[in-house]
Amino acid sequence: MAWETKDALATLSQAMKFESEGKAFYLKAAERTADSRGQTMFRSLAEDESEHYDKLKKVHDQLATAGTWAKKSEVISRQPARWQLPSVFDANKLTKTVPASADDVEALKLALKAETDSYHTYASSRDKVDDPDGKALFAYLAAEEMGHYNLLDKTLEYLNDTSSFFLIQEHAINEG
Repeated sequence: MAWETKDALATLSQAMKFESEGKAFYLKAAERTADSRGQTMFRSLAEDESEHYDKLKKVHDQLATAGTWAKKSEVISRQPARWQLPSVFDANKLTKTVPASADDVEALKLALKAETDSYHTYASSRDKVDDPDGKALFAYLAAEEMGHYNLLDKTLEYLNDTSSFFLIQEHAINEG
């Protein structure tokens, strides 16, 4: 059964809301985070959410007015981000860090939940849409959200137990 245009438009509207809320959340988290590297990470995530919103709006507006999906080449200008852990996670460059506050950990947990929800929405939408450009958009956004999730998960892992984090990372580097 084909995904109806009205269903696609409703999903795109909901996705724009997710991205807008995500941007606001990450900007607030950047304000509340004591560590400058954490602030930078949250601001970068806010910029990504803003970019995602713009892509979704372009697709939504074209689908609403012309009844066609925006071409992949008009919306996706790069591969999904391959997130690198910030320098705070580099054992060779480890500097004194500000201890994580309960607020920092809670913000990361909330962000992980939001990224999981966004990922599932985009992955499910990718599977429902028949149009190749629509599929490409949702696959791209799902990959972006998974990248955000992985970065936030590693950040939380680091904050919870820095000693085991570096042992795990060293093992992964040596195995890779």
